[in-house]
Formats: sequence, C-alpha cells, structure tokens
Amino acid sequence: IDAPEVLAAALGDTCVLGGACGISAFIVGPGHVSHVAVDPYIQFGARDDAANPMIEKLHAAFAQAKGVSAEISDDIQATMWQKFLGVAPIGAVGAITRAPIGVMVADPQINAMLESAKREIWAVGKVLGVNWAAAAIERVTAVHRSVPFGTTASMARDILEGRPSELDGQVGAIVRLGAELGVPTPVNRFVLDCLLPQERRARGELEF
Repeated sequence: IDAPEVLAAALGDTCVLGGACGISAFIVGPGHVSHVAVDPYIQFGARDDAANPMIEKLHAAFAQAKGVSAEISDDIQATMWQKFLGVAPIGAVGAITRAPIGVMVADPQINAMLESAKREIWAVGKVLGVNWAAAAIERVTAVHRSVPFGTTASMARDILEGRPSELDGQVGAIVRLGAELGVPTPVNRFVLDCLLPQERRARGELEF
C-alpha cells in the first residue's frame, strides 16, 4: 500500500502512478497459470490532482490487451485501499489458519478475526484521509463470500509453501502505519508476529 511513496522517493513524483489490479490465479507449472476467480482488471491514476500525460498513454496501451479491463481511477488512493482491504486480511488470516476463504467466512471464530483485521485497516486508512466508499467493509465481505470455497490469497500460499511472501508489505505495512498514527492494530500485529519466523526462514534469515 505504500509502494508508490517508496518508488516516488527514488524515481520522482512524475514517474509514478498509483495502481491496483485484481485476479485470482496461481502457477500450476512452467508456462501454465490457472485463473480461478475474479474478472481480471487493472486500475491506475495520479497520486495527486495534477494532470499526468502518462495516464492516457498507459490506458491506451492496456486497452489493446485481451482478457483484462483497464480503468483510470479518479481517486487512486481510495481504489488502492479498497483493494488492500480485500486482499491483506485473507492473506494474513489464511496463512495463520491454513484455511481457504470458504472456511474463513463460514467459521464464526475465524470470521471474527478476519472482520477485526478489516476494521483495523479501515481505521488506519480513515486517519490517513482515505475517502472510503460507503459500507466499504461490507462490500469486501460480500466479495469474499462470493468467490469459490477453496480460494486462497497468494501471500497465504507463499507462506504455506515456504516461499518469501508479501507479509511485510501487507500486514507489516498496516502495523507500521498504525503505530505511526496511533491507531491500534492488535489482530494484524498478532498475525505478523506469528508469521515472522516462517517469513525469515523463507528469506534465509533464520534456521529452524
């Protein structure tokens, strides 16, 4: 969620757009990707109100791609946080419970953890000035309940299979931002602390 700021610091504001994409897919083998849910899309937009000629050029390029829709967002911050609200909790809770999304939303205890993680993300975004859509959490929950029962997030799959994951960029980011802003994130902190040893082992920083 903080990637645009990191890139802009290195490359300059005019070289960086905010963006979000959506697809549920996994690698079956070399050259074989299985697409299991979500109509593929990509959204991007300027990080401020300034006009940026890159946006229309990028949109025109993506318009030529088959099988994916492209859209210019009028509020890319809100777009990115809405996507983050949907993907980070199922990756985090999915990794710690080792359960697919169907189990997470059906089990009352796991679902309570999932919803708490969403509320923490929403609260951090609110303090940052995110213009959340009405019923943002409910919209995400409806999507989670609509996808195939066995759907898993890429972060959860990477952690369970011993690969380096997006743990720091997703759960770590929300915990860091919460600490900076004074917004409590106990569920995300708990998940992060539990998963960090596996992440460090996957990155060769820890042996056990």
